[in-house]
Amino acid sequence: MAGLSPQSVRARPPPPPPRAPAAERILARGLLEVGAGLGLLLWSFGADLGQYAFWLDHLVKLLAAYLFVFDGMFLTVTGGLRLLRCPVFDHSRDPILAVTPADFWRRYNRDAGRFLD
Repeated sequence: MAGLSPQSVRARPPPPPPRAPAAERILARGLLEVGAGLGLLLWSFGADLGQYAFWLDHLVKLLAAYLFVFDGMFLTVTGGLRLLRCPVFDHSRDPILAVTPADFWRRYNRDAGRFLD
């Protein structure tokens, strides 16, 4: 131990926390969905889709509102907070892929599911 003196042993700074590339992808996907949803929403209110079919008009507006408000905003907030290195859970887990209303609710409302479990 004669060779190890306090001057010869240098303290290494701790390594920085790893960047999460998933956060950047989540943020990019969220911004893309917000932009697509807003564009589709503005277009659908300008176009008169009701002249073709009532259900088509409402389906397009519902999809645009979903992309803009729900999934796009959730992903944007989650990705932004993760880039700031804040621990955050996913608000939803792709509810558009649900096959039943119950599955949609489980995928969409994950906060209530964590509270009730």
